Amino acid sequence: MFTPKLDKFPLFMMLSIRYNPTYRGIIKGTKVIPDTQSLRPANFTDKNMTYEFCVNNTEKLLRENISKISAKNVAIGLSGGTDSSLNSLLLAKNEKVSLKLFCIGFNDSDDEFSDARLVANLTNCDYKEIVLDDVTKDLPTLVWKFGSPKSNLWPYYNFKTVRELGAKTTLSGEGGDELFGGYYFRYVKYLKSKPLTSFFRAKKYVFSRPRDFVQNQLRMFGPKFKKDGKLVYTNDDIIKFFEPTFSNNLPFIKQIFLADFNYKLRFDFNYVDLIFAKSEGVKVFSPFLEKNMLDFAPHIPTKFKITSNTSKIILRDILKRLGAPKRIYEKPKQGWGMRPTIVWERGLRERCENFLLDGYLVRDDWINKKWIKDSLNKISSSNESEIIYPIINKLWDLLSFEVFYIQYVLQQSKKGRISNWN
Repeated sequence: MFTPKLDKFPLFMMLSIRYNPTYRGIIKGTKVIPDTQSLRPANFTDKNMTYEFCVNNTEKLLRENISKISAKNVAIGLSGGTDSSLNSLLLAKNEKVSLKLFCIGFNDSDDEFSDARLVANLTNCDYKEIVLDDVTKDLPTLVWKFGSPKSNLWPYYNFKTVRELGAKTTLSGEGGDELFGGYYFRYVKYLKSKPLTSFFRAKKYVFSRPRDFVQNQLRMFGPKFKKDGKLVYTNDDIIKFFEPTFSNNLPFIKQIFLADFNYKLRFDFNYVDLIFAKSEGVKVFSPFLEKNMLDFAPHIPTKFKITSNTSKIILRDILKRLGAPKRIYEKPKQGWGMRPTIVWERGLRERCENFLLDGYLVRDDWINKKWIKDSLNKISSSNESEIIYPIINKLWDLLSFEVFYIQYVLQQSKKGRISNWN
């Protein structure tokens, strides 16, 4: 039996920053190929445009792109956020399309059902609500279908629901945040100060995601990641990977836009969508990622994308034109998913304790057992979300790696199923 070997650098990146931004797959000899073109610094230079022109042309391009959809049955996952609301409201005007809308929640106070209902009522389309209580229950299925050790894979449920609603086509809002400045909460952190060198700008970019990093996370790597007792890769290797994006003449905020698009969008958000859409037999149409939009939107002046207190101004104004209520067009950015503590209490803790402490990754020297034990103890002894959220996420990442290792390296599962999982 052929035993696949793991490529340690993309694996190190996946476990460190929660996605693999390289073109190398986790299994040696495989590749990661995004379907969206990368952009260059020149794409993000400001052009001399009026605000009114930017709003009008953005709406025009969205209408043009959405009008190209020829499928008779379409289903869209709706959050009541800017991008999914625009897609839903614009497509609902096409009488040739039977549009169904749905919203997925997690039985959590952060669920967005009430906002989704507001938008669904404006469209007069069929609307359904779905609740997922335990998102780690299906982790083996998700990792098996995705083919890589990643934890936050719940977009799978979007495409599964599209198929279950009798549609084979959906619209994605991917690109809306990256092209129109959607991550206001992170921009505020980035722009408090501008590091003088490309290395430190890249460092600030990489490490300004507090839920993705644990202060001592390098200690989780076992002997397989070491040579002569020292780690083969460190945080500096992550920073140097991203540094070229911050070595141009763009303003810092534009460099952030470029990095978000070329890496986080192409290798994480959109790539996850691609894999699961393919596995479920669903075609994804992304109005924000069409060539005409990519030729235009990056050049919109930054002042028309973000202000001192909000972002995505252009898209919010288009929503307002379309008759969306104030609650929708002024809605702050909200990530889709569960709070880590909710995931932890609804199955993740038990599965981490059962599969990680004496798991194959510990046995085969990939992961340090002491780090796992210390992390479990820290979660049990603290109530501070800022401390335990990133630890929970990191253990979730390791659990995904354990599942992947059983499935793809040890090949001890049948069609991805893991014994004693549920």
